[in-house]
Amino acid sequence: MVLKKNGCLAAARRLQKEGRVRFVGFSTHATTDIILEAVQSGEFDYINVHWYFVNDLNWAAIVAAHHLDMGVFIISPNDKGGKLYEPSPKIVELCAPLSPMQFNDLYCLARPQVHTLSCGRPVRRIRRTCSRPGIL
Repeated sequence: MVLKKNGCLAAARRLQKEGRVRFVGFSTHATTDIILEAVQSGEFDYINVHWYFVNDLNWAAIVAAHHLDMGVFIISPNDKGGKLYEPSPKIVELCAPLSPMQFNDLYCLARPQVHTLSCGRPVRRIRRTCSRPGIL
């Protein structure tokens, strides 16, 4: 557990006191109740969570983090949010005139509680593209 005495958080705070780390946060795939417990502990500066148009389960944790002036980073909204870099024809139709990635990213960033999104393609796609330099 991160919050146990002399655990990971204590080590991160030592690094912070040494000036080697500015902010301490957490990234998680946990259920909302566990995320809320960590947010409400007051021990963190930011959270990295999954939340997007097709999965709003963690919204309560994001709102709680916002109330505590924590940073909110949304993890993989275009991948875990439906592999929007390879959308079905139906999702393309539903999101028009925007692309599915544009729609989802704007949906997330339209909330003042959200500060940052990770928007890249999965690494395996990047590697495949970079292995064929002629297409760059």
